[in-house]
Amino acid sequence: MVYRLANMMLQPFTGSLIDNAPKTDPFSGLINGLATILLIIFIDPKISIIADDVINKKDNYLNLKGVSLIMIFSRLLGTILAQFLFIPGEEYIACLLNFFLNLLIFKIGIGAILLGQLLLIKHAKPIISSSIPSSKWVLSDEGNDQTAKLAPLLDKYNFHTIFSSEEPKAIHTAKIIGTELNRQHEFKKDLHEHERDTNRKIYPENEWQSLIKSFFDRPNDLVFGAETANESLKRFDTAVKSLVHVQSCQEDTIIVAHGTVISLFVAKYNHVNAFTLWQKLGMPSYVELDLKNFQLQNVVNME
Repeated sequence: MVYRLANMMLQPFTGSLIDNAPKTDPFSGLINGLATILLIIFIDPKISIIADDVINKKDNYLNLKGVSLIMIFSRLLGTILAQFLFIPGEEYIACLLNFFLNLLIFKIGIGAILLGQLLLIKHAKPIISSSIPSSKWVLSDEGNDQTAKLAPLLDKYNFHTIFSSEEPKAIHTAKIIGTELNRQHEFKKDLHEHERDTNRKIYPENEWQSLIKSFFDRPNDLVFGAETANESLKRFDTAVKSLVHVQSCQEDTIIVAHGTVISLFVAKYNHVNAFTLWQKLGMPSYVELDLKNFQLQNVVNME
């Protein structure tokens, strides 16, 4: 039983749950060697003593036979039990490995090469309408075409799922990218834009620019909508970090979100002006950040 459990519980080191790579068996010899050592330490000495006593007529043969049957059934039981412990054990070891990798990367700072990237994508162009809140806007035909052109630029990144806010324009942008690249899509809470559902006025461009500049310049004041800039940032920051936390350290995190919250997030961790960045971000566009300190690496615009 010891042998079987050791073999099955160590097997995840060769599995793909940590990095989603195909199963190979590079450590098969090590795993079986360790299991054999455990067998020799805990089982073989006791059986050898019993067998020696039987030969020297110091013990009953039936006792040796009973031990042999126990060994047979314990191996069978160990194999069955290991099936129930295999997946939890694999996840536990993967979690442990990610913990130590995070410790090396974020505390000691020696693992920058192992880190993935964080991509914050601003959604493509929506159909603008004052009859519904901006949080309900859907992509325009031009937005659909722009997103399809953006998708190939993201194929170089290592990700399996693209995340988005719950707003339709972000969901549609993410779904088009996911379809083009054969990736999964999930929408998450609290990644949405600054809450402004009660304000449906379509401002002239110069008034809109002035309003947004005031929004960034006065982060603690309720300039318009239902949130201050700092409230929007706190919500978005928490949501992004929660996603990054559950991702593998080596995997890129891709999120489709919105211009003001992306600009606030980037400005928090970099020496950049949030309003200037907001002006620069087209629809669609994305910023590339490292996962260690969220330092800005690149800004890519499709407009």
